[in-house]
Amino acid sequence: MQSRFFIRVFLGFAAFFSIYNVVVAAIRPNLPLDYEAGERNVIIAERYLLRPAPNAVLVGSSMSRRLGYIDGGFENLALDGEGPLTGLDLVLRRSAYPQRVYVETNWLWRPLNKSFVGDVADEPWATLRRLLPGLRHENRPINLLTARTLHDPLPSVVKLDPAVKDNEDPGVAVSVAWTVEHHGRATDELRHQADRAAEVLRNQVDALRSRKVNVVLLWMPMHPLLAASPMFEYARDALERELPAGRYEWLDIEDGKPFVTVDSIHLTGPSALRVAEILRRRAS
Repeated sequence: MQSRFFIRVFLGFAAFFSIYNVVVAAIRPNLPLDYEAGERNVIIAERYLLRPAPNAVLVGSSMSRRLGYIDGGFENLALDGEGPLTGLDLVLRRSAYPQRVYVETNWLWRPLNKSFVGDVADEPWATLRRLLPGLRHENRPINLLTARTLHDPLPSVVKLDPAVKDNEDPGVAVSVAWTVEHHGRATDELRHQADRAAEVLRNQVDALRSRKVNVVLLWMPMHPLLAASPMFEYARDALERELPAGRYEWLDIEDGKPFVTVDSIHLTGPSALRVAEILRRRAS
């Protein structure tokens, strides 16, 4: 009797799982990324690994995630709380490569998150998610049921219009000192991490270039006081040593006007749209 019960439970679950995958495959839900940062990172990475290779990819931190969707065949693979190494490792995990990869380098010293990459890219789960869409994080029943409205970092009401005012919130001036103290302090450990990360980044870039991928490095605009802090200055020096402009391609993010942040790190909507437009034009 007990064995029959377990067999019935197993058959019932198998039937439900099969029907669920058929339904998900048929309706192909593509819900907005209205999740906490960790779950959103997983969904962004899975989408990148499962979809056809785009023409261009942007990797980096939440600073680049702030740009949202970029027209022109761009895939925004920037991950909250990560640096350039994790996104580039995901790009290298694919067998098909984009034509161009844009690399935001501001948070250079954040190490490669091997655990995260393994969770989304290792076999057999990578193949199973490709074959069974119900196994993908974005298609889990709890995520489909709790998805609400789009928490887009770039509100749809903001247009790329010179008439749109881009003023810094007065609160930024108050918080920038704390941000510089918290994120801009250079310790021996962080300097070592930056040196090591610059070497890993160079190896990743060289690996992509050997596969005929055009890699473009960039420094995302941030508050001038934070950019001039010891840790970010050290990161730029490490980048110049390992990836000098004479041997590697760097893109200046400049359009003749100052960029504005909401918190000294992340750009305002209008400023983010201006950066997105610079990238779009560069890729076209």
